[in-house]
Amino acid sequence: MKKQLFGGIFLLLPLLSSAQLIITEVYRDTPYSEYIDINYGPYQNPSPDLFEKLRKRHRGEFIEIFNASDTDLNLKDWKLRDNEGSFDLPDKIIKSGQFMVVVANNNSGGDYFPTFFSTTQGKEDQIIYQNVIKLSNTDESIALIAKTVAGHNISQEYVASGVSFQQEGNNMGISAGFDAVANPSIFYEVKDWQYDFNTPQFPNPLVATIKPPIKPLEDYVGNILAQNYDILTWDSNAGDLIDNKCNIDIPYISQSFNVGPTSGSKKFNFDEAGNSSALNTGVLKTISELSDQSAENKNTGDHLEQIKMAIQLSPNPTSDIVNVSITGIAQGKVTSVQVFSGTGALLFTKNNLQDSSNFNFSFSLGNQITGVYVANFTLNTGQLVGKNILKR
Repeated sequence: MKKQLFGGIFLLLPLLSSAQLIITEVYRDTPYSEYIDINYGPYQNPSPDLFEKLRKRHRGEFIEIFNASDTDLNLKDWKLRDNEGSFDLPDKIIKSGQFMVVVANNNSGGDYFPTFFSTTQGKEDQIIYQNVIKLSNTDESIALIAKTVAGHNISQEYVASGVSFQQEGNNMGISAGFDAVANPSIFYEVKDWQYDFNTPQFPNPLVATIKPPIKPLEDYVGNILAQNYDILTWDSNAGDLIDNKCNIDIPYISQSFNVGPTSGSKKFNFDEAGNSSALNTGVLKTISELSDQSAENKNTGDHLEQIKMAIQLSPNPTSDIVNVSITGIAQGKVTSVQVFSGTGALLFTKNNLQDSSNFNFSFSLGNQITGVYVANFTLNTGQLVGKNILKR
């Protein structure tokens, strides 16, 4: 039977924006036809056998994902979205340099995929079944979205990788009859989109001809975290951020992280100009430092992150006034705040923040030098939530 591989005009619009996870293959035009004419008698009142066949018309579709970073990542921090739905990826580790395929499974058929694509046999742990994303053979857009970046929630959605398809005409896929399961080799006869190819290729799930290069995770997320510096704590990239953002022209002799960011040790040592700028990390405790406290009435990591996001500092960066708004879930949970300079000097304190009259207040950094400052908010559980402020 003559097969039309791609009907009409086919345009591919890839989006690959320095992503640690990359969409590397999309197979959407399966041997099953997606077209259903509701005016055709058998479709109006299908027999059980025909109904089952119609349910399977998306079977074989897949989206392949590749971890192009040098770090193992958890897929639970990511989601896939197309024109009609969004699928949160499961709590599953994708190793550095490893592929995963997200597969359409709308008929409760179990682990069917390796029978269609022999390249995935023996790799069942790299197959993720879902029934939300069903790919269209006409216009379609697929986006891989980071819900968190390096464990941090960010203020704006980060689309790490995406592919868009546009197709004119009424072609809705190749109708190979309903014997595709009995003849799985037919799935290798329909071409799909693959990373770094300008023309359609025969499918090759989990065994790519061309792989994206592996790069350090910091190369991918560094700029994103720098743009969202207020979410960072002193034990997660703040030192690098100071180097990148502060324009203080003081030559320094050394910059060292001695024992650890929560050890109470001195963090910085520069003083060619005679100004001591060693930071005592004992006054800048982080959330992780409180892990040895009693678990009773203690907020979980996710809850702390929500409280942190509900404490808003603006403008940030600032040249003088910083406005503080305690909103949503944080109201009634924050008891006090202390603002520290980069040298560990206490600049501002405000108490009784559970009172609604203190949910909004301001303080000034107008007399301070350019740099990164830390606002430590104490919760009613005794835990601390830190927010960074950039004074320019």
